[in-house]
Amino acid sequence: MIEVCVLERCFLCGFDRRFGPNAYRARYCKSWDVIICNVCRNSLADGIVPTPVLLDRLASLGIEPKPNARGLIDIPD
Repeated sequence: MIEVCVLERCFLCGFDRRFGPNAYRARYCKSWDVIICNVCRNSLADGIVPTPVLLDRLASLGIEPKPNARGLIDIPD
């Protein structure tokens, strides 16, 4: 049997993550229309520092980010 995997690039860290049989190392964030890897999701669970790249991406989608209590942007599910 041939196993096919796909590489997807994480929007936050830029690393390629493998998708395929038994390898789901990232998730699609529908509201932002980006892939975010599990490493970034886990390490940035408290929120993301609002960088120009992130703010530009959200602005292009018509999303105005609302900072949490720490001034960070929460990653939507």
